[in-house]
Amino acid sequence: MRRRTRGKRILVCPQCNSGPIFQATAGITGAVYTCQKCGYVGALVLEIEVDEHGEPLR
Repeated sequence: MRRRTRGKRILVCPQCNSGPIFQATAGITGAVYTCQKCGYVGALVLEIEVDEHGEPLR
């Protein structure tokens, strides 16, 4: 049985789907992330796998 090769994982913005998104702060309540492209600030982010060229894996 072949194992599926996994790509690199990056965090992307849930509003504009751009990435990578950066962790602004962390504490007792969890991490808060910020998107430099659209200005989103929040705890919800999307994690996607990309190949070596930065294209999302399906």
